[in-house]
Amino acid sequence: MTSDERQRRSLQRAQRRARRRLLIDLVAAAVLAAVLLSLVAGLGVVAFFGVPLLLIGLVWLGLERLVTRIRHGGSDRRAMRTTIPSNVTYEQARREHEWHVPERYNIAADVCDKHPPEKLAMVYEDYRGNQRRVTWREQRSLANRAANLLAEHGVVRGDRVSVCAPASPETAAFFLGTWKLGAILLSLSFSTETRGFATE
Repeated sequence: MTSDERQRRSLQRAQRRARRRLLIDLVAAAVLAAVLLSLVAGLGVVAFFGVPLLLIGLVWLGLERLVTRIRHGGSDRRAMRTTIPSNVTYEQARREHEWHVPERYNIAADVCDKHPPEKLAMVYEDYRGNQRRVTWREQRSLANRAANLLAEHGVVRGDRVSVCAPASPETAAFFLGTWKLGAILLSLSFSTETRGFATE
């Protein structure tokens, strides 16, 4: 069995566990609501106002947990956590550990290209206090322009690109544009001393 197959099966098991937990959560919320309704049915005004508020709270909690799990791809972070048996030493676990790195991965596609165009990507504020709201459409356009500019200057996959610029949407676009080309980003700071450039 390849490492990709092991990773896929592990993810599928985690998703099944997450779906079971979600079903248990929803059933528990329904049972709790039914019990509370039966308990407060004879309390008149308290029941009239209290029960709907309690039900709204329970539904909100269930929906919040559902949305959180959907955002994480149906996975349960507790199920994805690696457990090491107590009889294994740190050194042994470190020797036997394998990183499951996908064969192809582009961080720019994962960070920038998957978002809805009208969704807010960032709120940028300059040193004068002027704010600028940038959508993913604008950020994607800036990133594509940066990638095209870098490509026109001969940047190809595997090249190193150093960026030393203040934080701004345009700087973020150059980061994303570098990654879109498969180049390696070296983000430099104005505070980096001259001798630090060699190590960066």
